[in-house]
Amino acid sequence: MVLLEIDMPQVGISREVRVARSRVCHTYGIRSFPSVVLIDQEGTAVFKDSGYTGQSAPLWIDMVAKHLPERSGAVAGKPPVQATYR
Repeated sequence: MVLLEIDMPQVGISREVRVARSRVCHTYGIRSFPSVVLIDQEGTAVFKDSGYTGQSAPLWIDMVAKHLPERSGAVAGKPPVQATYR
């Protein structure tokens, strides 16, 4: 998964940066901020959330975590480990 933060301030970024950020927003259908998009290794959006609805941080984290893949054990012979995301 990729976590990418994109901000589109009115001033303070170059035209090239603005164009690159706009391209990413267009690709993933981002039309408002804040927005969160989880992207898999193939570049496919597996989860999108836009706007702030007032939910608590723990509830929002639980909602997003449901869309994250489980991590496998890093050491041969060890069972897979359930990921903890903060």
